[in-house]
Amino acid sequence: MPENRRLLEDLEIDDVVFHYGGPYVRAVSRVVASATDWPRPPGYPYGPRESEGVNDDGKLVRVELISSGFEIHRDEVAQLISHGTPGPLSQYGVPREAYISPLTVGDAEALLAAVGISVPNRTLPGRPHEDWIPGSGPTDAEAIARIRKEQGALRAFLLDGSEGAPCAICGLETPAAFLVAGHIVPRSELEDSERRRFDSVAILVCLFGCDALFENGYVVVDSGGKVAAGRATNDPTIASEISQRLGTPSSGWSLATSAMFATHAAQHAST
Repeated sequence: MPENRRLLEDLEIDDVVFHYGGPYVRAVSRVVASATDWPRPPGYPYGPRESEGVNDDGKLVRVELISSGFEIHRDEVAQLISHGTPGPLSQYGVPREAYISPLTVGDAEALLAAVGISVPNRTLPGRPHEDWIPGSGPTDAEAIARIRKEQGALRAFLLDGSEGAPCAICGLETPAAFLVAGHIVPRSELEDSERRRFDSVAILVCLFGCDALFENGYVVVDSGGKVAAGRATNDPTIASEISQRLGTPSSGWSLATSAMFATHAAQHAST
């Protein structure tokens, strides 16, 4: 497989991409969908070793623009990032003739700093942020963060090609856009090998309250596969939401997930 195509297939959702045109880096984007088979776009030029009608089957990676309207000249880039394989510059600091090249984290952070995009000190799950004091500056910021590389594959596995699925807590048949792939036991507590067992560590949970109730342990799934009360609460609103879900058979319960559900229930047992 050509190196460029392999690198495209290696791109993960939320990876950061720097776009180069002429002698300048001109834009930054993030990957929003993994590589998929795609034909050559109409009018896309052929390379010196390509002929029309040959090798027209390619790859498409969709991205979302983070920042543009700037120019970093290649000479400045050469002062900011490493030289030599496997990056975009030769050992002499000259740009390689390549469609795509990998960057180290350090090189990426240096380029981001050059265009004023900051790297946050910490993140909430899926919500990159910085500390902000009222009156201290703009309310918008652009950032990158540590990501869950398997998240897209996990969600795809659980949806199995469907446009929707039942929520594992309330049972409501829910469109995919309103379902999250949630780990039964916090992902941070799982070994890497466990995270790879998609059939035993995660469920699809709706955003209509079930995600927060399950993640915070207010509802659990018992040994019979039914939703039960977890941690105690004196809040009447939370108590009402819990009661509406009690006894619901969980579509996420199986012999494979039962141990994780038991661990989750033990972590949030009422006292």
